Amino acid sequence: MTIIAAMKENESSILLASDSEVAIGDIRLNYGNKLCRHPSASLAWAIAGDHTIGVDSFTPWLKAFKAPLPDWKTFSDQAIRKLSELNGERRTLIELSHSKPNKNDVCNCLMVGWLDRPDIYELDDRGIITSYWRFGFHALGSGSLHSWVAYKALTSIGLSALPKMRAIMEAVVTTAPNCNQPIYIWRITQDTIVEGLEKGEADANART
Repeated sequence: MTIIAAMKENESSILLASDSEVAIGDIRLNYGNKLCRHPSASLAWAIAGDHTIGVDSFTPWLKAFKAPLPDWKTFSDQAIRKLSELNGERRTLIELSHSKPNKNDVCNCLMVGWLDRPDIYELDDRGIITSYWRFGFHALGSGSLHSWVAYKALTSIGLSALPKMRAIMEAVVTTAPNCNQPIYIWRITQDTIVEGLEKGEADANART
């Protein structure tokens, strides 16, 4: 499984983080950086669940979407239709084999960015779209419950967003099942995606 987390840093900035583990069916591998970005828009995402659907099929579809991207409602409606189509095809094939699909056979997507506004969206394997901007935080994967516990604890002591995200991710990969180092953290603003924040601000790489 995995841990993928998104956090509202402020009213114009979002953090997106992941560990390095992926699931391919029942096989789990250390994959490296799972964070993905659109080639010419302030949009980034990561996948929880089946790697072949999320990375080999859904990610190329997202990257091929022509910029400028439409507003969040229009874009997310099209994206969830594509993801539902891919997940549905997988479930159909599994059922044809007289087997029962499970959560590892399909995928969810955590997507953040700035289209007509900044937002944090989950596109889930049931075809449901949910915005988590008003909550300020969301996570997917086997470490999601651990991350919420850490988020609430660290928020209560007033830690700022970037150190808080680092601390959450370090705690989750240490304690949650099927989550592994290294971690990766990006910052997404209206004009820029900054990579490498897991190492610190001085080592980060800004890409417009």
